Amino acid sequence: MARTALQIPERGFFYHHPKHKYYLNGEQMTGITTILGIAGDKSNLIQWAANQAAAHAILEAASIDITAFAAQLASYPKLDTTAAKELERAFPGFGAARTASNRVRDKAADTGTEAHMLCELFERGETLPVATPAVLERAKRYIDWYQQNVERTYFVERPLFSSTHFVGGTPDGGFRTKDGQNLINDKKFKPYIWDPSPFWQMAAYRLMLEEMASDETTPVKIDWGDRVEEYASPKEYLGSFGGVEWNGAVVVRVGERPNDLEAMYCNTYEDDKAGFLACLTLYRQLGAFKNRVVIAD
Repeated sequence: MARTALQIPERGFFYHHPKHKYYLNGEQMTGITTILGIAGDKSNLIQWAANQAAAHAILEAASIDITAFAAQLASYPKLDTTAAKELERAFPGFGAARTASNRVRDKAADTGTEAHMLCELFERGETLPVATPAVLERAKRYIDWYQQNVERTYFVERPLFSSTHFVGGTPDGGFRTKDGQNLINDKKFKPYIWDPSPFWQMAAYRLMLEEMASDETTPVKIDWGDRVEEYASPKEYLGSFGGVEWNGAVVVRVGERPNDLEAMYCNTYEDDKAGFLACLTLYRQLGAFKNRVVIAD
């Protein structure tokens, strides 16, 4: 059966959930997480990947002819991607060690994604599906925290945009805490938070919410895949939570180990907004550079 071509409206904001794409007046917008991908401290990821490779190299050592491996390794002037792939074909154990960090990362990401989904369903008041004990345990940690701290949920997973900055994004939600704070929230199923980029992300969401709350003219269409929502304007789309005055943000980090949960509050909106806008400028400068024609002297 032939696929039906995606119909992107020529006017207004359009979000296509199956592909997680944002459009404004027919043009694709840049996602918040894509922009923030250029910034932050990534050194810990490099060391983590090296640790995984080293550990798995020891585990795979028995399957490798070390003398032959050393001889072929010495034949390369440098261990670039081409050389690594040739070694991988000749010595599968090397390949297993080389890609170990990807496998470990993907497995952890799958567990985190499933736990995140359960938490979202809970916040919506829906029935939780069957899941593995590991996924349930991580989700329960967040749910327990939520029940202890949250008084009212304003929204869960709503696509947002800024026509001023031509960006789109979907925050996990927004709620009112039992101590009276209106917070934009995000769940991170990670062992650590190494840099302020999650708070730059929350500031970008607040920037979009505040801009959309005063927009009474831009049509909004949300394609969830199984249903479509349409609104006359962002103000109508936001509805009751469009008028909320946000006090700050909270990032709730849920690690893999039992009892590892950390709620990180932030009310430095102007500083965090400046951080996001700096990332946006840098992202677009890098994009512009790739399109330049450089002529050597």
